Amino acid sequence: QSSSALHTDPAMVSIFVEQESKMQDTRMTSVFQTKEQLERKRCQKMYSSSHLGRSGHSASPCPVIMEEHGTMEVVFKRMVEKALTEKNLQGLQQAWARWRSRTPADVPLDNRELANVRRQAAEIARRQLKEAVRDGESVAVETALRNADHVADIFPCAPEVKSALEYKAAMSYCEHDEL
Repeated sequence: QSSSALHTDPAMVSIFVEQESKMQDTRMTSVFQTKEQLERKRCQKMYSSSHLGRSGHSASPCPVIMEEHGTMEVVFKRMVEKALTEKNLQGLQQAWARWRSRTPADVPLDNRELANVRRQAAEIARRQLKEAVRDGESVAVETALRNADHVADIFPCAPEVKSALEYKAAMSYCEHDEL
């Protein structure tokens, strides 16, 4: 009787139909867009970085990462750069003396920068040795040898300086000068 009562009672039928339509709505997967959404521009072109580079500007500003000015790393790098531009090996050793409290592995130079520092310091040391031997002053030769030893053994650890012809000539000059 309950099933026949359900079919005959119009109020119960309308409640059942409403519940059934709500259940079907929740299972529905396709969503229709409103008229405003349809009229909106559907495709927005994203520009590639090469396009931005050719056009010379971009829609959003590019963030710039700036180095801190007072950190030990920045001060060390500046001292090294200044010493190399002035061709001052003693300044290079002063920069190392300020950094020496840390381990050599913590030097704030990457491999390429450190290799460049080694190459430049070795060239400066060889040039100083050559000029000192050519001038013939024993004090200048001893100073150049001391600087070359520091470059080879302490910082930036460029042992090739000791195998250079200029170093060997300065050593033989000191040996002959002592005799």
